Order: sequence, then structure tokens, then C-alpha cells
Amino acid sequence: MGKQQDKSNTSAGRGCDRSKIDTVTIHIMELARNSDETRFDGVNAHFAVLRSGTVLHLHDESEYLFASHDFNCRSIAVEFEGNYPYKQQKNGQYLWWSDTYPTPRSKQDGPTVDQIVAGRALVKYFRDRHKIQNIFAHRQSCGKVCPGPHLWFNIVKWGVEKLGLNDGGPGYTTSNDHCSGSIIPSHWRDEKWAIDLSKPFSNSTFSGPSPTHGNICIPP
Repeated sequence: MGKQQDKSNTSAGRGCDRSKIDTVTIHIMELARNSDETRFDGVNAHFAVLRSGTVLHLHDESEYLFASHDFNCRSIAVEFEGNYPYKQQKNGQYLWWSDTYPTPRSKQDGPTVDQIVAGRALVKYFRDRHKIQNIFAHRQSCGKVCPGPHLWFNIVKWGVEKLGLNDGGPGYTTSNDHCSGSIIPSHWRDEKWAIDLSKPFSNSTFSGPSPTHGNICIPP
């Protein structure tokens, strides 16, 4: 349902064989649009996971997108709606993903339970349909915060531990002529980012804003 790409922006034109996809790359949008499905056509990703739990298929997996830097040729790009906290300062307050913008791009929020459930189902769908072997954070190909500790811990780390996918290991990065990746910060591996989906949420077990419930839409 996404906007049509320029015809020059094809896998053939970029020297890529998109029939050999082996990776999913996880991103955060750094904005939220109230999970309004009509407002995400311009998102540069193959899939979007909204805070409501809805999954949007924006571009066919065969399309080459300028989304994930050195992972572009081999990966499916997935964007998660939201502006999440990503770093706790010494005074205990959080810096938020879009705090550096002069005008806030969206309200401060955190991942929803439904979003994590839908995101995990989507990753499993990729593994089963495309036989993907790797799950990476956008940060590893371009030194951004993206996707932040919430999504890394609950989606990427989960994919490694539960689905047997590869995240490259603690020191893994890659780069191209446009951007160099950064390693996953050690504090992203802290259990405080874990969201236990099997029982009621408790602020005492999570150092961040409470995930909320919406409607879950699991892809086929």
C-alpha cells in the first residue's frame, strides 16, 4: 500500500539480487500518528508495525529500498511506530528518541504490548516464508540510536534466543560509502527493558513507560 518507488530504485539497478533476502532490519519511526493506517504511505520500509498492533505491508519484499544502508540489498526493513525513550541520564530522567528536534515530532511514548506481539509474529513469518537467518538493528549499519533498547531487547534479542536468528554478536557492525554502523550498547542488554507478555504488566519490573494494550493484527 506504500507509495510507488522511482523505477530507477530497483534491485537490478542497484546490483542486488533480492531473491536472496536473508535478513530483517528493525527500525523505529521516531514519530507516531495514532495508528491511522492512511497516514503511513510515505514510510520508507517494507512493513510498518503500528502501536495498535496492526501490521502494514507497504512495499513488496522484492523491492529495493533506501532504508537500512549496508543491509539494503539483503534485508526486509520493518519500522515500528512510536517515539520511545532510549537513554536514562544520571538524574534518572529519560532522553527520548526525537528530543533533539527543535519541534517535537510526536508525543513521548513507549512500545505497546500489542506492538511487540505483532512484531514478533512478523519476524517469525519472515523466518518461515523467506528463511531469513539474521535480525539486525539499523544502528549496526549506520550509527544511530535506531531502533533503541526497547525494540532491540524485545524483538531482536528475542529473535536470536527464540527463533535461532543471528544478530552478528556484540561487536558486529557494517558500513558502506554513506554510513558506518555502531555496536549495540551493553546497557541495551539489561533485563530492565524486558516486557513480559505472559502476565500483567508491572512498573516495578520495567524501567520506562508502561506498554498499553490495543488491537492485535497478526499477519497470515
